[in-house]
Amino acid sequence: MPVLLVTTPDGAAHARREALPGSVEIVVAGEGDRIDERALLAALTDRHLDLVVCEGGPRLLASLLGAGSSTNCSSPLAPQLAGRSPDVVRLALVEGVAYDVADAPWAGLVR
Repeated sequence: MPVLLVTTPDGAAHARREALPGSVEIVVAGEGDRIDERALLAALTDRHLDLVVCEGGPRLLASLLGAGSSTNCSSPLAPQLAGRSPDVVRLALVEGVAYDVADAPWAGLVR
């Protein structure tokens, strides 16, 4: 199965030095040490890939949603719920952006 590795220029240089299988395609999407989320989504769209499995954490999920990946974005859910309180610092599912009720992306569970 083919693998698409989307990374920074430095990440691509590092990956090219490794013994990666021939099924790995390296795509540079960004500058410096940051991935450009719009370039990442464009690389996926160019390859007719429309499902993003985001396992990078709440800040990455927030940046992908901000870049327009709101319709088919998958994030793993844990079977155990964890709450938040003012005295416990814990990241939210989407970190670094807040939505008004009318503007919040809708989600649904897919089996």
